[in-house]
Amino acid sequence: MVNLRPASLFFLAAAALAQNPCGEPHLLGMPFPSGAIDGRLNDVFAFSNRDLWAVGNFARELQGNRNTYSWILHWDGDRFTQVPSPSPGIPNLRTWCELHAVGGSSPNDVWAAGTYERQFPNNGHVGPQILLLHWDGSSWTQIPEPLPQFTYMASSSGTRVDDIVALGPNDVWFFGWWPGDQFTSAGPLSLHWDGSNWAIDIGPLPNSNSRWGFVDVDAVSPNEFFGVASTGSGNYGHWFGRWNGSSWSRITGLPTQPVTYYQLTTVCPVGSNDVWIGGVESALSGGGGPVPYVLRWNGSSFTRHAMRGFPNEMVAFAANDIWAFGTSIEHWNGTAWTLVQDLQQNLLSAQGMEAIATGPCELWTVGTQWSGTVTNRVLPLAARVGGAQGGSASLRLPCFTPQLRQSLLPLTTPRIGRTLRVVVDDPLGTFGMSTGIPTMWLFAFTGGVGFPCGTTIPGPGIGGTSIEVMLDNSATVATTAIWTGPGQPAEHVVPVPAIGSLVGVTFATQAAFLDTRGVAMTSALDLRVGQ
Repeated sequence: MVNLRPASLFFLAAAALAQNPCGEPHLLGMPFPSGAIDGRLNDVFAFSNRDLWAVGNFARELQGNRNTYSWILHWDGDRFTQVPSPSPGIPNLRTWCELHAVGGSSPNDVWAAGTYERQFPNNGHVGPQILLLHWDGSSWTQIPEPLPQFTYMASSSGTRVDDIVALGPNDVWFFGWWPGDQFTSAGPLSLHWDGSNWAIDIGPLPNSNSRWGFVDVDAVSPNEFFGVASTGSGNYGHWFGRWNGSSWSRITGLPTQPVTYYQLTTVCPVGSNDVWIGGVESALSGGGGPVPYVLRWNGSSFTRHAMRGFPNEMVAFAANDIWAFGTSIEHWNGTAWTLVQDLQQNLLSAQGMEAIATGPCELWTVGTQWSGTVTNRVLPLAARVGGAQGGSASLRLPCFTPQLRQSLLPLTTPRIGRTLRVVVDDPLGTFGMSTGIPTMWLFAFTGGVGFPCGTTIPGPGIGGTSIEVMLDNSATVATTAIWTGPGQPAEHVVPVPAIGSLVGVTFATQAAFLDTRGVAMTSALDLRVGQ
């Protein structure tokens, strides 16, 4: 690290900004697998703020074929690290794995599940099957799928797990979809692990058909679950029900419109007679675009509520303290849903957001975003909502120059007496920069002259292009760190002095890649010091 001037001087100015009760959500930096062409995070689970798992899948091109691999990241309180995980494939063909769910009962007992492509033994058919992985505290291993034997006439191709409810080491549930075989008709899939044996329940829903599958399930107690299911396509159906410890029953009366498509994505029980569900409503013709579909059930009837974004996951602390994550982050205060952050404002097409809480005002969410490049690649997305006292870190993208998405992101927010960590990366290799080059992280009291846009400077960019400087000329502090290549972010570290008067101080930062062919500037990161 190179200090051009003591970093502590930058924490000694400006007034505190107004704070919302739980602080501002901030995006998190994370590694991206080497050589990956896209990456998706599909679920998240946490035991504490220092023990969190995120799962999904990433893809690489190998000899003209697209191969997809399981992807597991662990957060240890300081950073995300990729943890090796099995990605079973078909010899001499390809590998195709996706993880859609993660959950556990203890740090040494974690499950991840989804689907993978395999070749069935009796007929040579290639198709998707359940992928089950288990973490024992030291490594991830594949667990054989507990399904009926395959026959020549049926392969149960397409089976997958979309949600996990872990109540204890001997009480773990897996929910998803079963396409059927000659023994059992198609329908939602429910698997139970009692620590020694598997119990399989196919098609527990009334009037189930080949398209029904569980999407989200949450528990009120070991003998009371609430779940939502969807037909996916074709019948445009949606289902909401309750498990009483022995069977599922459908809860009817959802307000719907004829000739309208509904897709439920989340269920959130506050109690036995207070349950939220959410998803999408879209008329099949002449009705405009899709709109959020958010309902509250009081044990006997439904009330519809307005929301700005499309919820993919809800997390409840109390009847008047509920969070929704999807294309936006929103909060229910007992009266109305209010927008906390629009994830589409600085991103393109954020989607598939899943969330977990480790305590009030401590929430984590993961998902995906489209990169917005010509190749339209997908990038992982993770964000954290911390306490308002914990400081903030807000992303600000360039207005006029090519955008290095996810190029400067925090690992932590600035807090007095703590260490501020950020990462600098170009995960998609946007400019084809050399590996092993230095990056520089710059600080300033405010944004540039054109705030929130920057000042365009012709010439010094890669290949003689323009760069956009998004902070003012008072930038007098810099750190350097070596960037080793796409998906291997350079980490910059600055200690924040334990001085109480620094709380509320704000400053702007931006980073630069110093390639031999020119300079590549990152997006900006606007920071506020917390306690």
